[in-house]
Amino acid sequence: MQKIETYLRDHGHAPFKFGEGRISGYICAALGLLSLLAVLCFLLPEWLTTTELRKVYNEQLARSLLLLGLALLISAAVFIPLEKLYAKNAVPWLWRFHAVHHSSTAMDWLAGSRVHFVEVLLTCTAVLMPLMLLGFSAQALNAYVVLVGVQAVLAHANVCIKGGWLEYVLVLPRYHHWHHARHPDYRYKNYAIHLPLIDRVFGTFKLPAKDWPTRYGVFGEPLPDGILRQHLYPFQKRVQTRGKHEGVTQPAGMSEGAE
Repeated sequence: MQKIETYLRDHGHAPFKFGEGRISGYICAALGLLSLLAVLCFLLPEWLTTTELRKVYNEQLARSLLLLGLALLISAAVFIPLEKLYAKNAVPWLWRFHAVHHSSTAMDWLAGSRVHFVEVLLTCTAVLMPLMLLGFSAQALNAYVVLVGVQAVLAHANVCIKGGWLEYVLVLPRYHHWHHARHPDYRYKNYAIHLPLIDRVFGTFKLPAKDWPTRYGVFGEPLPDGILRQHLYPFQKRVQTRGKHEGVTQPAGMSEGAE
């Protein structure tokens, strides 16, 4: 685990390049994890149920609850690498779509719905396809979608929940707000949307004791306003800015803005 943590810390946000073996490595690791979870998906309910216990509770309900928990683990395992790919210096063209989601300068319950339609297609496919291929029931998938929708609204909401130790178990508003913070120490942190434990595994967990972010939004030039202009934003011709925002790309013709 120490070697994995060191590797992720040193290379977790580096751009993907062909010939280094990182792309195939991530694919193999993801396929291996999904294979393991596929076995658990079908055997876990059998391991945790007995003939005697099945007389006490509804077996189908127990299976659905177990599969729902497993669905959360699988989606979390898929979501973190996907979020890392969305990071600007990993796959820049993916970041242009994800930047729409991070363009909100004030967090509220609607901020979670500010998502480019291309990202919606990519994320839903990457997260739901493995669950469907692993044979999850319609009831488990429906329960997962409802739970994710509720948690997405809660995580982005401008609500102060003093969760205490619960903030280290479930993603609550303050945790996810720091993911959207316009603060250099929190770039590439707190990717998880369900379980902070996943961020600990990937070395991207960071949460102050009590503080909340004071600034939100993307670094560099802000995105244009309006749903149509933001949906066109990723497809506009890019130019490289220099000086104060060196390394930040923006559409041609847009002036450099304040940090």
